[in-house]
Amino acid sequence: MADSTQLRFVDACGSDARLGEGLIVGCQQVRQQVFVGEQGVSLDLEIDGRDPLPSTHHLLALELGLEPTDSLEDLEALSSGKPVGTGRLLLDSAHPGSVHLGRLAVLSDWRGRGLGSELLSRLEQIALREYGRSEAGTQSVKVVLSAQLQALDFYTQRGYMPVREETHFEAGIEHLEVAKVLAQ
Repeated sequence: MADSTQLRFVDACGSDARLGEGLIVGCQQVRQQVFVGEQGVSLDLEIDGRDPLPSTHHLLALELGLEPTDSLEDLEALSSGKPVGTGRLLLDSAHPGSVHLGRLAVLSDWRGRGLGSELLSRLEQIALREYGRSEAGTQSVKVVLSAQLQALDFYTQRGYMPVREETHFEAGIEHLEVAKVLAQ
């Protein structure tokens, strides 16, 4: 991402008392702008009650301006930064070794700068680190997501493959379920 503006990425689970509320509010601000404001998704559908769950892992990209951010604590970044991108991981206890990636959103001013790819990459790293299973000396996790058809190329270019051929509608928008197995 070539840009003179400093970005800071903050992640935590929904139950993290230290960051939880500020992190979730920032994530919801981005999602409301993108999904509710731009795409016309109902607020009731967008805010689904899964955000504060202990098993929900959030990632938030914050614009911090031009000053170096290395010494800035996550809590300070949350209070001083502008939320510009987000995504979350949902653990599915019915499918061990699998995690659902969703609510990936980037504000319109930040699209085309690589932020979506960076968010996706960081969410994949979190998925592997936090939800991966060890088998035969290899750590792996299957990341599943429902891709909006207009964003399908974004995901397929990053290794996600359709799980089934049929599309489905979520919040009035056509989606296709795709997945990728991560391993290290």
